[in-house]
Amino acid sequence: MVRIPSLTHRSSNVDEDNRPVSPSDSTTVRERRTRDATPEAAERTVATPRPRSSGLATIGLIVGVLAAAAVATGVLAALGVALGVLAVLFGIGGVSATARRHVAGRSEALFTVVLGLAAVVFGIMALTDTLSWLSSDTNEVTRLRDWLYDQLPWLSDL
Repeated sequence: MVRIPSLTHRSSNVDEDNRPVSPSDSTTVRERRTRDATPEAAERTVATPRPRSSGLATIGLIVGVLAAAAVATGVLAALGVALGVLAVLFGIGGVSATARRHVAGRSEALFTVVLGLAAVVFGIMALTDTLSWLSSDTNEVTRLRDWLYDQLPWLSDL
């Protein structure tokens, strides 16, 4: 197994209890802890795997943010609806994946479902011209660019 270094990793010459460890000591910290502890404490020490994040929830969150951004443009509302549906499906898959042991990301998956549903609802409202400020005829990206050029004229030179 490959160990990824972290900022909180302690040096190799000190164990977790801040006791000096000689480089020739080949025992692990867990073995020293169980050797130094009482038998009752050793029985209570259980090695559990670290929880990992749900990949479906993470992918769904990325797709959900893309869907919301596409719907917010107005012109790409149809693409935003399709991406929103995908985000909802990934989010539901993420929620079911987090039901297993040692899989984290339940709130991420639930947020993905909510974001995907919002993208679908606002996208459909944009396609049917229900919202006056957001429709498939408006191009919010062009409006934003023009506003930025008015506020910051030096941007037009770039």
